Amino acid sequence: MNITGETGIYNSSTREGYARNAAYNVMQHDKQVKASNSNNLDEIEFENIRYSMLQQATKDEYIKDAKVYADESIKALSDKGKVSKEDFIPKDVIPTMREMLTKFFNVIDLNNDGYIDINENTAHVMVMDCAKISDDLENVTMENADGVVDSHNKKNIDRYILERPEQAKQLLKEQNIQ
Repeated sequence: MNITGETGIYNSSTREGYARNAAYNVMQHDKQVKASNSNNLDEIEFENIRYSMLQQATKDEYIKDAKVYADESIKALSDKGKVSKEDFIPKDVIPTMREMLTKFFNVIDLNNDGYIDINENTAHVMVMDCAKISDDLENVTMENADGVVDSHNKKNIDRYILERPEQAKQLLKEQNIQ
């Protein structure tokens, strides 16, 4: 599955519509996977997501695109403008998945207030785009933004969050744009 953000319910000719469609398509994909009752993490992974028209974007526009993408993801989970742990973790999820999702939530909730807000989620999106983590999780480098979340690197970031939550939280804090 290749999610490009080019199709969806928003007008993709605008920067904001393009970013919103990318998030919308990911949420739709997640719903389809959940409907298939998949418990395998590899099955819920996706190919690359291009959420920004970065070729024509300034750094401020890129950050705005990342924020729009993050906002759309939050809206898919909650209508409160922020996501609680209850919104983030489905009630009927198996215990091992609940444990993993709890770790993710705790890392992304940078201020530990029990919610993921748009700035915290934007930091997560930017880390997924810019952080490159080696397969052994030993080397972390920040690269220039390209507006693409690479599926291979996302898997490494997911493992990094699960296996090294304190370092992962610090990485997100460094990208926080509050």
